Amino acid sequence: MPAPDLTYKLLARLYPQRADAERVLDALSPPVNPALVDLDGSPIDRWFRIWQEIHKHDREVLHRLGARVHEEYPTQVRRPPVPPRSQDGAVAAYLEWGWRHHNQVRLLGYRNRAPMQLPLDQVFVPLQARMGRPQPGATRPLKLGTDAEVFQESVRVDLAGALRSATRRPNAVGLALLGDPGAGKTTLLKHLFCRVTAGHGEDLGVGSDRTPVFLRFADLVPEDLVPGGFAGVVSRQVGREGFPGAGRALASPGRRLFLLDGLDEVRDEPTREGVCRWLEDELARWPGSLFVATCRFAAWRRDARLNNRFVPVDVLWLDVPAQSEFVRRWFRAVEVEHGGRVEDADEKAEALVAVLADPKRIAHHRLREISGIPVLLSSLCLVHYTGNTLPEKRTRLYEECVGFLLETWADQRAGKPKVKVDPARGVLQPLAWAMHERQVKSFTGAEIRAALAEPFAQVQGLGLGLDDFLERVRDDCGLLTGKDLDTFEFLHLSFQEYLAAEHARAQGLAAHLADRAGDAWWREAILLAMALDGVFRPFMERLATRRRLAPHKDLLRECFDEAVRLDPAPFTRVLAARSPALPDVATILELFRGRGVPSVEAGARRWADHPDRTVRAAARALLGMEEEEGTSEAGAGSRPPFVHGATGMEWVWVPPGRFWMGSSRTPGDRHYDAEAFDDETPAHEVELTRGFWMGRHPVTNEEYGKFVAETGHPPPVSWQDRRFNEPRQPVVMVSFGDAQAFCAWLGRKGGLPDGGEAVLPTEAQWEYAARGNDGRKYPWGNEAPAVDRAWFGQEYGTGRPADVGGRPTGRSPFGCEDMAGNVWEWCRDDWRERYGEVSTAVVDPCHLVDSGSPRVVRGGSWDGDPGGLRCACRGRDDPRLGHVSLGFRVVVRVPP
Repeated sequence: MPAPDLTYKLLARLYPQRADAERVLDALSPPVNPALVDLDGSPIDRWFRIWQEIHKHDREVLHRLGARVHEEYPTQVRRPPVPPRSQDGAVAAYLEWGWRHHNQVRLLGYRNRAPMQLPLDQVFVPLQARMGRPQPGATRPLKLGTDAEVFQESVRVDLAGALRSATRRPNAVGLALLGDPGAGKTTLLKHLFCRVTAGHGEDLGVGSDRTPVFLRFADLVPEDLVPGGFAGVVSRQVGREGFPGAGRALASPGRRLFLLDGLDEVRDEPTREGVCRWLEDELARWPGSLFVATCRFAAWRRDARLNNRFVPVDVLWLDVPAQSEFVRRWFRAVEVEHGGRVEDADEKAEALVAVLADPKRIAHHRLREISGIPVLLSSLCLVHYTGNTLPEKRTRLYEECVGFLLETWADQRAGKPKVKVDPARGVLQPLAWAMHERQVKSFTGAEIRAALAEPFAQVQGLGLGLDDFLERVRDDCGLLTGKDLDTFEFLHLSFQEYLAAEHARAQGLAAHLADRAGDAWWREAILLAMALDGVFRPFMERLATRRRLAPHKDLLRECFDEAVRLDPAPFTRVLAARSPALPDVATILELFRGRGVPSVEAGARRWADHPDRTVRAAARALLGMEEEEGTSEAGAGSRPPFVHGATGMEWVWVPPGRFWMGSSRTPGDRHYDAEAFDDETPAHEVELTRGFWMGRHPVTNEEYGKFVAETGHPPPVSWQDRRFNEPRQPVVMVSFGDAQAFCAWLGRKGGLPDGGEAVLPTEAQWEYAARGNDGRKYPWGNEAPAVDRAWFGQEYGTGRPADVGGRPTGRSPFGCEDMAGNVWEWCRDDWRERYGEVSTAVVDPCHLVDSGSPRVVRGGSWDGDPGGLRCACRGRDDPRLGHVSLGFRVVVRVPP
C-alpha cells in the first residue's frame, strides 16, 4: 500500500469528516513519496521521514497517527519517539516513558485477549470547567451587577484558560481541579502531562520551560510530611517508575509542573488536613513551579483542603455536544480496534447520540448524571454496544457493566474455563469491601491474597484457582488493573464503590455504612447501596437510634433520591417517641415534605403546635397548614395555597394592599435603615390594587426540567455541576429570557389559579410579598438572620444553594419561602439607580423602559452577606446572563 493511501486510511479513522482528512493530506508539502514505503516488503524504517513531514504541519495528527500506525503494524513500523524536548539523559527518558504511559487510555471492556489501550487523543474530549473571579475584600453585601470588582462571577473555561488565569493571580501557585467521581480529573492531568511533554506548554499557559511531574497523594507516607520532604516524594515516586536518575534530577530546584492526583484518596480527614498544611509550607521551596491538584467535591467541601493559593476549578459534567463527541470517538476507537468499519461505528454511535439528546432524558436528573460523567458515559457506551437497554439508575448500570465485563468480553481461552458471573461477584465484592475499609485503591499481591483467602474458599462453582482468577479478571475481563504484575486495583474507583455497596447488602452491613456517614471516602458507596434491597431501612434505623439524622441531612436527601423504596418506619418511630432529638424531628419533617407519605403525615400532626419554632414550622409545612393565627399577615381567612396539577408548583395568595417600599438613610425617619444603599431610597408608599398568586418557592431544577423536556429549550449550564443540579434546588444560570420562556410555557399549559397569566413579579410585588405591610426588615420580622431562617454566607467556591422549603421559619407574612437568601430572583422592572422623589402613593408600579437594559434582582443569595437578605435590598443584572446565585419565581397575575 503506498504511503498516501496508508496515511489517508489512518487519517480517516481519526477525523469523522472526509474533508478534514483531505485538508491534512493537502497540507503535506512536498507530498509524501510513495517510494518511501512498501508495506509488503522490508521493515519500514523510513516511516520516520513521513512522521517528520507531518510534524511540520499538525502535531496533534502526528501523535494520533503515529500511535495508530504502531498499533496496526507493530512488527513493521518502528514507533517514532516523542517529539523532541530540550531535556537530556534520564529526565528525557522519564518524559518519553510518561508520554507513552499517560497517553494511553483504557476503555471499559476487553476482547480477543488484548487490553483495549488506545491513544488518549483518540478518545479525549476537552472537559469544561468553571472558576470564580477573585473578590478583593468587599465591605458591602455582594449584589449582582452593582460592581464588577466585588462580584465573584462564575465563568466557564477550558484547561488552558484556567491555567492562564491562575498564573496571572497574585500569590497563586496553580489549580485545584474539583469534580465528581469519574468526571475525568485524572485524565485531565494525564492530558496535561502529554501536551506539555510534546511541547505545547506555551499554548496551555504554563510556559515552554516547565517539566511535568506526575505524583499521587495516595503514595505519601507519614515520613514525607517534614520540611523539605516534597523533594523526597518526587525522587521516590519518579524512581519507582523506573527512573531513579530522573527522580534525583527532578527533586532539585527548577521550574516544574507538578501534577498531584487524588487529594481525596488520603486515608482520613486529619491526615488529609496535615497533608494540605505540609504542602502549603513546601510551596516556598519551589519558586517558579506550578501545581495542579485533583480532589473530589465531597472531600474538598470539608475542612481539610488546600488554601486559596490553589485556585479552585470545578470540572463540569459533559454537556450534550461533548457527550456526542465522546460517544462517536468511543465507538470509532472500539470498532477500529476490532477490525470493523468506521461507517459501522458511526451508525452505532449516532443511535446512542440520539438517545442522549432526547430532551426528556436531559431533564431527568439521574439520567443526566449518567450521561454527563465520562466514566458512566463510557459504561453506557459499553452497554449500548452490546444491544442492551440503557438503565436509569447508576447502580443498575454498574451491575450490567460488571456482568458484561465478566461474562461477555472475557472470551474463553484454550484450556481455561470462562469466568462465571455470580461466583466472581462473590469474590470481587469482599475484595472491594476490604480495599474500601482500608481506604486504598490498590492492593499488593500479598494483600489481595490475604483479603481473599476466606471468601475464595467459601465461593462455590468458580472453577479457577485464586491466581488464575486474578489473572483472568485483570488480563481478560479488565475489571482489575495494576501498575505492575503484583499490584491490583479496580478499573475505576466507582466500580470498587459499587461492589463494596453490593457486599454491604449481601452481608447485612447497612449499620456499618451508617457509622461512616459523613466520611467523604464512603459517600458514593452509601448512595449506591441505597438503590439495593435491604439497605435503606437498617441504615436509617442506625442513624435514628444514635440521634444522627440532623447532622447528615444533605446526605439523607441524596439517599432519598437514590432509594427505590422509602421505608418510613425508622422515621415514624422517631416522630412518635416520647423525647426525641428535636433537630432530628425537624430533619425528618423536611425530608418527607411533599412526598405524600401518610404515616409520616400522621406523625407530623403531633408536632404542628410544638413550642419549638423550627419543628412547628416544619410540621405545618409538611401538612400544608397555614401559619398559626397571629403570625400571618394574610390572616385566618386567607385563600389556601394552589398546587398546579401539571407541574406540582405551588402558589400562595397575596391580597391587594398598601405598604411602604424601600428604605430611608436619614436617622430618625420612620423607615430608616442603617444598612440601606442609595438605590433603595426614598421610602415611599405603594398601592397594589390587585391581588396575585406568588410562587411559594423559586422555580426548582425539577420544575424547570419539565419545561426543558417538553420544549427542548437549552438546559442551563448549571446542570453540568452537582453543586447546582439537584432536583429540589432552585434552578440557576438562567437568563431573564429563559425565565420569561418558562412563564410563557406555563401559560400555554393552562390550569393556573383563577385562569391567570404566568409572569415574572414586578419589583413592587416581590417586596410586598416578602415584607407585608408592617415595614419589617426581613420576611420573618426584624430579628437578625440565622441559618434556620435563611441560607446565606456560604463559601463561593464550595457552597451551594439549599433545597427549597428547608427553612419554613423564614417564610414571609403571606407564606412565601426562600425570599431571603438561597438565590437572587429576576423581577420584571428595568433597573434605575433610585426610585425618584415621590410625594403621593404610587399605584401598581412597574418600571419598563428598555427591554435590553439591566433588570432588577431581589432576595440575596447563598453566597451573600446578611445585608443582602433585607426585603428592601436591590440588585441588578444583565438580562442576557445567568449566574450560579440567580434564579426566579413565578407570579400568576389574575384577570380584573
